[in-house]
Amino acid sequence: MKKLFLSIFVAGLFLSGCSSTPPTPSAVTPIGYKYQSSESSILLGIGDKGMSDQAVKEIASEHCNSFNKYVFNYEYDFIEDSDGAKGYFYCTDKYEPTRSVKGKIRNINWTNYESQEGTSLRINKAKNTCKTLGFEEGTEKFTDCTLKLYTQEVENRVALEVARQKSSSASSSSNSDTMTIYDPVRDRQNQIDRGMKMLSGGCTLGIDC
Repeated sequence: MKKLFLSIFVAGLFLSGCSSTPPTPSAVTPIGYKYQSSESSILLGIGDKGMSDQAVKEIASEHCNSFNKYVFNYEYDFIEDSDGAKGYFYCTDKYEPTRSVKGKIRNINWTNYESQEGTSLRINKAKNTCKTLGFEEGTEKFTDCTLKLYTQEVENRVALEVARQKSSSASSSSNSDTMTIYDPVRDRQNQIDRGMKMLSGGCTLGIDC
């Protein structure tokens, strides 16, 4: 009888020890896992596919859009540790072509600024500003105000992109046999035309715009 009780006691200790052992954490960060998030940024697991993964982009866009901001990701702006790779995505209400990353100025790796979401956000921002200024929605003056503010942001984006290209053209030409040519006039006109079509009802966002 004593041997039986001793066997049961030992078995109980063994089972309780097994149940208290924590599971081994995964060595790979799930794609899109949110590690940190705020109104200004979000840190996401990017897995093996990196920051070009569509799922990661959609999560970052949704997060920043909830604050009526664009999302920007920059070159080499990620960390790697025992959990895997994590990428930083920044939320901002203006176009920012470069950012200081680990002590160096880096260019945009990806942004939704030029996407349908970005265009819609710029128009909505302009509309909200015009409402605040007292213009009545649906009137000609409201449309003129919206278009003017939208155009100003487009022109600001073009100016920043031209400045960025000028500053990096020397290093680009010395390190590569090819160089991307940016046409500010064409880009500005394309953006304005797209905005005017949306404002006038000439196209529908996500369908033909």
